[in-house]
Amino acid sequence: MNRLSAVLLCALSFVSPSLYAQRSQGGGHGGPAKADPSAASIRDFKLALAVQADPDQTAQYRALAKSTENARNRAHDLQQLAANDDLSKQAKDFKSAVEQAANENHDFMGTLNKAQRTVLKEQVKKFEKAGSELAKQSKAFSQQVDGGKVDASQLSAAAQKLERALADVQTYQQNLAEEMGIQVQAK
Repeated sequence: MNRLSAVLLCALSFVSPSLYAQRSQGGGHGGPAKADPSAASIRDFKLALAVQADPDQTAQYRALAKSTENARNRAHDLQQLAANDDLSKQAKDFKSAVEQAANENHDFMGTLNKAQRTVLKEQVKKFEKAGSELAKQSKAFSQQVDGGKVDASQLSAAAQKLERALADVQTYQQNLAEEMGIQVQAK
């Protein structure tokens, strides 16, 4: 159960007794019953609503999750290739997939509003750190691919590092999505 679900359940538990009390008093004779929700539960409810992803963010998240998964799959495939003529093309395709994933991650982070960034400060920080490591590994890989002759063993090692960086990004993507109420699709 994510944080939003827990907060909504808590909020409903305060509303339901109030409605029941009104109904049992014959339509409100004697005055409505007062619910006394704590300030903490109201604050938690407001925070949960503030970080809730909007429909555009949800759609954008799903696209970036797919591109990150695609890049990870390509990293794995590239590591499996033996030295052959197709290695250079595969490396360039992988480089493009990684760049797309990194760009979509960056664009998604740009959609976060001030309240989301404030409440999700720790998750955002971890996600951005993982994105920074991905950019670093991507740059190193690009230098190898763009350098001319592609060495299979060096390329495989660089792809392995990129796959680890993509896995970290994917983990923090999912954590952030869950906090924002975005349903993360199972693999």
